[in-house]
Amino acid sequence: MGLGFIVFPKYNQAYNEGCYLLGRLESACLLEVVGVEVKLHHVVRRMVHSIALESGTRMGKWMVRENDYRELQVYPDEIEQWKDAERIAVTMDPVLKVVPRLSHNFPNLVSLMLQGNSALMRLPDDIFQQMKKLEYLDLSSTAIDQIPAGIKDVANLRYLNISRTKIVTLPHELAQLKELKFLICRKLKPFELEEGLLSSLYKLGVLELQPFAFVPAKYLRSSAGSMKRIGMLVKSLVVFNLLSELPTCYIQIEELHELGSISFESLSCKNRGCLEKLKLTACNELKELVVDGNESNFKKLHLLDLKNLNLINFNGVEPRSYFQKLRKLYIAKCKNLKNLPWILHLPALVTLKIEQCEILKEFVC
Repeated sequence: MGLGFIVFPKYNQAYNEGCYLLGRLESACLLEVVGVEVKLHHVVRRMVHSIALESGTRMGKWMVRENDYRELQVYPDEIEQWKDAERIAVTMDPVLKVVPRLSHNFPNLVSLMLQGNSALMRLPDDIFQQMKKLEYLDLSSTAIDQIPAGIKDVANLRYLNISRTKIVTLPHELAQLKELKFLICRKLKPFELEEGLLSSLYKLGVLELQPFAFVPAKYLRSSAGSMKRIGMLVKSLVVFNLLSELPTCYIQIEELHELGSISFESLSCKNRGCLEKLKLTACNELKELVVDGNESNFKKLHLLDLKNLNLINFNGVEPRSYFQKLRKLYIAKCKNLKNLPWILHLPALVTLKIEQCEILKEFVC
């Protein structure tokens, strides 16, 4: 979706189409699912690469550095040959620590993928001045701890992924990226995004900060209508009360002791929501969960350290239909839960983990 290959008016439609296509490829044995990721067989990868290059008519336009352990390091003279590339992917290289300084511009480059290079610590300060047409940048799962200030030079950037990096703050220059639509910052150290920064990104539609970062309530109020997908930490009652207006995909609600009951329907916008993962942690006064609403995309549900939770009530919905996509359920330290009969009716459940629930005796009434 970030690359613009799947386009729908609503993000949920694009997401579902992407899942459908991946499912078709998996069924045809063209993709292999490994945990939460997918990978191509090397023969299939080469075939796809050949098709992308139009059987030789566009050689040099798509550069994909495969995970070949016989030749791990990327050398400057190799990069020199990529100057006409439109898309470059150098991924999963365990020894690449620094992208070599570039001696020429990449005037046609629109996509740069560096994800999974676990040793990669920095980019050249002037790298973005040499690829001003860049629209897609993936730095996830690297050891990079800061984004060069020159990021402001890629004015056409639409997608930025810095998940699972060592970045702890975003440069204020990011505010100049007026075309940015996707900002993916999963599993970073806890930080609060600057309100002014987000307000400047007026085309931003997808913001994923889960599970440690949160967003100022003022920004959420002003952007509720334009946002298409958001994931974040919720530790404020003010923000919690705004969830019903937001297209949430992931929520971690933590230490909200004012809550006595939570309605699932209130956790996402009815028309645009696509809540897939919910984690409730250490809400000491929470006694009841009300499972309600017409549509559910839940894949993961975690209930942790909810000392007074004693009732999970299904209001007008059947567990089998509501949680038809739920694959992982984790319940721990919920000392007042007695039974969970609905667990036996979850058709897609793969992982079930229950621990330190002292009075939980059975799954059936």
